[in-house]
Order: sequence, then structure tokens, then C-alpha cells
Amino acid sequence: MLLIGSIFQCLNPALTIAAALAYRNPFVLPINRKEEADAAKRSFAGDSCSDHIALLKAFEGWKEAKSHRTERSFCWENFLSPVTMQMIDDMRKQFVDLLSDIGFVEKAKGPNAYNQYSHDMEMVCAILCAGLYPNVVQCKRRGKRTAFYTKEVGQVDIHPASVNAGFHLFPLPYMVYSEKVKTTSIFIRDSTNISDYALLLFGGSLTPSKSGEGIEMLGGYLHFSASKSVLELIKKLRGELDKLLSRKIEEPSLDITAEGKGVVAAVVELLHSQNYRY
Repeated sequence: MLLIGSIFQCLNPALTIAAALAYRNPFVLPINRKEEADAAKRSFAGDSCSDHIALLKAFEGWKEAKSHRTERSFCWENFLSPVTMQMIDDMRKQFVDLLSDIGFVEKAKGPNAYNQYSHDMEMVCAILCAGLYPNVVQCKRRGKRTAFYTKEVGQVDIHPASVNAGFHLFPLPYMVYSEKVKTTSIFIRDSTNISDYALLLFGGSLTPSKSGEGIEMLGGYLHFSASKSVLELIKKLRGELDKLLSRKIEEPSLDITAEGKGVVAAVVELLHSQNYRY
């Protein structure tokens, strides 16, 4: 997620999400104020169908409040842990140092050089695929509701604390998630609704389907049908992405912003052309 985030100029979201995944979710859920806490989290998510977007917006709000020295009251009002928010901020800095050490980030260029697409939600969802794959859920419409399925356990449910627990229908056909937990049912925590293209471009390896029509992922569990021209475009883009990443690893001094400009532009355009299901 961090490597792709730096290449695709979407670094700030990658840093925040990676830090939260490595440490803990900053949202707190007091037993006697659960509805208020859920509403606060949903207000950060907006219409995004994403717990990760809620996290990003909450962190941005916290940073703004911190600049005015009002971060503690901000956390109290929005059911956030101030200790966790500070830890996420510290870990982000450590991640930037690591990326700088391996040549993926040049601090001298400043943050703007790596954040052109940080507010592009399609790109944010794409880097989530890069980081969370193979934690993928299929969203299948069942009448006026959506059912959720994973390869490993079949049907699952959205965790009640998720912003997605309040939705019945979703615009995009897949979810990526941070973890599964088993209590009264098997729940997925911290989920984000994503498109076919995000998954195809930033998920795992692609294989031709056995029927010869379309391509597959996760050993055939996920099947994608599209016109031959679209499938060829996706395969070529994936190939170019892999080559770009390999070159950067082999040559840390490679200016990936210039070298990969065409690939990045093509990926962004394809992500923005995604089809909404419902």
C-alpha cells in the first residue's frame, strides 16, 4: 500500500491507513453512547461506503484541530482516542523515513509531490486493494438487500460498528476489509466498497478463465467478463505496473513520477470509468 501510494501520488492516505492497520483503529465505542459514536463515524464517511475513508477524514480533522491546539476536544466530540491518533501520526513519520531510505520518497520534494491524487476516492480505493488483497468480499444483490461472500467461509456479515452496516444496497460489486472476526456470526471489520477495475489493477495475479472468456482471480473464485479490448488493456496496464515497480526497486534513483507518468494517467482514467451496479 505504501509503495503503490507513493508511485501513484496518493501517499497521505496510504500512510494513515497503513499506520492504523499496523496499530489500531482510533474510533472508540462507549457502551452507553453507541448510537452517538456510530453517527460520528458515519459523518466522516459521508456517502463513501468506507470505514477507511471515515478514518482518513477523521485524521484530517484531527490534524486541523491540532494546528489550533483543540485536538483533545475534537477527539472527545467525535469519539476518537487521542493516544491512538498521536500514535498514527508518529507512525506515519516513521513510514516516510522508511520510504525515503529505500528511495521511494524524496523528502526534499515536499509532500505535494506525492499527493496529487490523495483526495481522489477512486485512487484511494485502489491503493486499499493493493494493501488488503486477498481480503475480498463479493457483494451480491438479493432483492432489496445485499449478501456478502468470501472465498474461505462463504457468507459473512458486515460488523455492526462499520459505517456499511447501515446500507442495504451498494453501488460497487466488491468489498475489501481489514479482518474477519467470529462472534454470533462471522463479521468483516473495516470495509470499503470497491470497483472491478480497482481490484483487477491492484489485486493479485490474473489468470485466463477456463472457458476462455474473461479473467479470474483467487483461483477462479472471482470471475470478470468484459470485452476483449478492455481485458487486453487491463492486462497490459498490469504488466506496465509490475515493470515500473520492479524498475524502481532495482534502481532507487529512478524518477518514477516522470517515468511512470503515462501509466499513472491511464490507470486513473480507467478507474474513473468504472460502472456502478445499482
